[in-house]
Amino acid sequence: MNNILAIKSVVYSYKVKTGNNVNVIRHATGEFEKANMYAVLGGKGAGKTTLLKLAAGMDKVDSGVIEYKGQNINELDSYEYRSKTVGCFFEEFGLFDNYTSIDNVILQMQINNKESVKLNEKAKELLNRVELEQEKRYVKASKLNGLDKKKVGLARALATEAEIILVDDIDLNVTKNEANGLLEIMQSLAKDDNLCIIFTTSSTDFTSLADGVMTFNRGTAILKKE
Repeated sequence: MNNILAIKSVVYSYKVKTGNNVNVIRHATGEFEKANMYAVLGGKGAGKTTLLKLAAGMDKVDSGVIEYKGQNINELDSYEYRSKTVGCFFEEFGLFDNYTSIDNVILQMQINNKESVKLNEKAKELLNRVELEQEKRYVKASKLNGLDKKKVGLARALATEAEIILVDDIDLNVTKNEANGLLEIMQSLAKDDNLCIIFTTSSTDFTSLADGVMTFNRGTAILKKE
């Protein structure tokens, strides 16, 4: 088995201003393997982004468990797990607008305490792998279009050298063709680098390349593998 991440009977809710609990995830279950790419499918507010945040250790489940290589992630060093085990790109956090594409990637490597030697060359390599055009390496993130921002965000996630890559809203702020192009890049990365890549989407148009799909329906999601 190449299983690296397991989501087991996860339940998650949050309190609103009235004091009532809102059940975002009523039940989520799935086992994810390396060298595979998975889709988490659901409409706005379905719980797919919340699930990725839970998998990234940004929040804790109400019940159930999320395991990394068989160990409850709540029992792991939280900093080590969030910074080195999972690489994330969430639209809401985005990039540093005043930094160039290459500087955004270098900064991520510095955050992860990578040796300063040859960071520039490593960043170039990562940007090449996500197929960012060379002339856009030194363009500030604020000047990039939606597709190029996603490519830089993906390169930043790869810069962590994590085994699990989480990408939120693959289809947001890009065209259908652009999203499918990104998915082809991500699929190759999963296979070539033996990564587990999980992305969210609101449309079945973007699930055909996935090795498994976890579809949210009224707060319940169970992974079905292709």
